[in-house]
Amino acid sequence: MIFKESSIVSVKLYSYISGNAKIQLGIQVLLSLVTLISTPGYATTPYIPIDRDVYRNIEYVILKSDSIEYFILSQPYFNTGTVMNNLYFKKFRFKYPKLIGTEEGVSIQARPGWISQNNSDSRDSYPTISIGGNIKIGNFTGVGHLMVTKYFNTDQDFHGDKTGWTSAYLSEGYAIYKINSTNIFGGRMPRNYGIINEYGLLFSDNPYPFDHYGFTTQGTHLQYSYYFARLNDMEGIDDQGILIPVGDTKLTNRFMAFQRLDIKINSNMQMGISEAALYGGPDQAFVAAYLNPMNFYYLSQRNQKYQMNGAWQVNFFYHFDSGIGLYFDIYIDDAIINNNEQRNDRELYQDRVAAMGKITFPDFIIPSTITTLRYVRIWNETYVTFRNFENWIFYNKYLGFPYRAYEGLKAETTILSYSSWQSHISCGIWQKGDREVSDTFQGDATIPFPAPPVIKGIDLQMDVVYGKNNIDGYLKIYMENSYNSGNNTTFMSSIQLGVNYRFNYVLSY
Repeated sequence: MIFKESSIVSVKLYSYISGNAKIQLGIQVLLSLVTLISTPGYATTPYIPIDRDVYRNIEYVILKSDSIEYFILSQPYFNTGTVMNNLYFKKFRFKYPKLIGTEEGVSIQARPGWISQNNSDSRDSYPTISIGGNIKIGNFTGVGHLMVTKYFNTDQDFHGDKTGWTSAYLSEGYAIYKINSTNIFGGRMPRNYGIINEYGLLFSDNPYPFDHYGFTTQGTHLQYSYYFARLNDMEGIDDQGILIPVGDTKLTNRFMAFQRLDIKINSNMQMGISEAALYGGPDQAFVAAYLNPMNFYYLSQRNQKYQMNGAWQVNFFYHFDSGIGLYFDIYIDDAIINNNEQRNDRELYQDRVAAMGKITFPDFIIPSTITTLRYVRIWNETYVTFRNFENWIFYNKYLGFPYRAYEGLKAETTILSYSSWQSHISCGIWQKGDREVSDTFQGDATIPFPAPPVIKGIDLQMDVVYGKNNIDGYLKIYMENSYNSGNNTTFMSSIQLGVNYRFNYVLSY
């Protein structure tokens, strides 16, 4: 397996709308109250899709600015504000989709292209086409993005239909309606809560994008978000026998609710606090307590006996006057606390936590560059419970960081100094334990970190992106050398080349 931090989104996603009129009415009333207390904010615009090539430019412009306009720890950002109008950002706007605009009307973009991929397993070459568009009418904005390519048939984690001559996925399909400073959202779109240009520990753009519904409201110093979702069904097992008898399997429905508060402490400092509840079971439906955006989910689990997997996240960002950015991301699934006089729980179970830190240097040694150093550690049993349907996953991927029982250090540099070219290089060293996405909780405190057998490795990735006028392309090279406890060495490499031509059609009124 190549332990590369990348993601492929999927096609067969599901949406769920409750038929409970009382719950719907309660949500409508709550949203109305939120909008009444909100202050004027940004105009209704589409989000800037999470694309590392684009967001490295955005991070550079933010760190070079005197003040931080965005709530930087919650991505994606809206297409608005001084960052989007910054002359430096416009210089590198070739990867920024032209169809995402702020003007009223209908915009459609088609990008036919070609991908060639060569790795140790296969050599493939196939055509692709990306079709996207948006519509803006007053306070309403709708966005859609469809990708059609046989490339996804080669991805082992792609859960869509691979039997046809090609595959497709809808990576974005959402609508936003703005009332004052509140944006009411419905649809699917990747989100990343945490450090920009890294996979967030609670939510990231690693999994397939899933349909979710809710709102984000913001003022000058505060931003609050609440969303709920219907996740994929699973053949469920329960090692504790709480919802399913031990040894049995049953089809389970899965749901999620998450809320987040972003705070601008001052012009240089920001933090974010998130709470989420993932719950499910045979014949499970939405739980009203987890639809309450002002609720504390953990109390509902303890007091109302609603079974769920709760998680918390704390982010921190500091912008030094020199332009350096310092980030921290802490995820708490279950920190073991000794509250029973009869036993020492820390001798029985392991913590389920994760931590990440990053420091970013703009113009480090070389002008017009952004250089970062990142460390991450995901404890052995993070993201999982005794019930596999409560695991922090959507289909075959973690909702947060791509791995657990994982520790890694990565350095990377992006050169932004050429108007038509952008180059990026990263090098990482890591170790990965024997824990997979489908496993249930195995919290024996005597198991070392990472859980053996351990694979250790080093990887190198180089990307070159080109864009001018209506043509864009990329070349990606990845190499990995790893070894296990028996000192068996494995070398893997891949080369990917892609070229696209962009057609745009805009109908304004």
